[in-house]
Amino acid sequence: MYYHERIKINDEFISDEKIAQYSDTIFKKCRDIPLTFFEFTTLLCFMHFVEEKIEFAVIETGLGGRFDATNVIKPEICIITSIAMDHMEYLGSSLEDIAKEKAGILKNGAYAVISHTPCDDFLIKAANNAGIKKTFVMGSDFEYYVNKDKSFDVHIRSDRNGEKIEYKNLKKSLNGQHQYKNAACAAMAFNLLNIHGTEKTINNALENVSWRGRLEKINIKDKTVYLDVSHNIEGIFATIKFLLEYHKNEAIHITCGFMKDKDYDNMINALHKVADKMFLIPTVVEGRQITRQDYMDVIDPTWKNVCVCEDYKDAFNKTMKENGVIVFTGSIFNFEEISKLLEEYR
Repeated sequence: MYYHERIKINDEFISDEKIAQYSDTIFKKCRDIPLTFFEFTTLLCFMHFVEEKIEFAVIETGLGGRFDATNVIKPEICIITSIAMDHMEYLGSSLEDIAKEKAGILKNGAYAVISHTPCDDFLIKAANNAGIKKTFVMGSDFEYYVNKDKSFDVHIRSDRNGEKIEYKNLKKSLNGQHQYKNAACAAMAFNLLNIHGTEKTINNALENVSWRGRLEKINIKDKTVYLDVSHNIEGIFATIKFLLEYHKNEAIHITCGFMKDKDYDNMINALHKVADKMFLIPTVVEGRQITRQDYMDVIDPTWKNVCVCEDYKDAFNKTMKENGVIVFTGSIFNFEEISKLLEEYR
């Protein structure tokens, strides 16, 4: 992932010149203020959006919500799409602990859109306590239905004005069943912004969404390759569900590398159940690295279809010799390294 990909306006990434300009200002103004990488990037992003006089900004939290660097804004709409066991060392050891942190983005006077989560009741209560103007919950206030041809309908039972709205036969570009849910939340938010879109304009937007590394399909030298950044058990299950739906009768080869602070044992076990061959990559991110021995300690010694590789290049070369569907997954860091190797492979 290139740094530019974190910030874009109307599908155009921020330029090198703008990054240099804002960085210089930040270094001068914050010389005595220690900033994390994400704090620095968030500040740079906000500076860019202000200078370009954007009308609408979509801001994704980096970690949780309550203490996240992005949580200095006063939003019009707060969207919570999922609650899963991830980043537990920072967010807490239970789903409710994590929900509490994510609920920290809910602000007085804003609308809230809440997807299907294991903590809906908690989030609804948190929204009420935060002074949310109105909360829209998937399943009661809006819902989506997938049609036989994989298109989907979004039914809004009551919008901000109490009116019923339906968007029918929508199509999405992003792979995975979970993206129906995300698209439905986006459609609900779009409606709350009081933008007068039509089924045609909404469909055009959904069909042209591009998000690198999210079950991103690449056809290269007669091979079907998916680049995926799933890095928690919920994301891995979503990836597995997609593979079983679209490639059940094909050989599936999965190459993955994880961070040491993730639930890599369970993710490996889940992926192994659908993999014809599996390649594991030692990762080298400082403080979060996984060694070959770490993998050897958790894999079943009877698994004959698993190879613990030396490094990224070794794993890539072994994987690309296989015929069938190829999946690279496990972390954003994998995506960065594998993307470079794919460019060379082309």
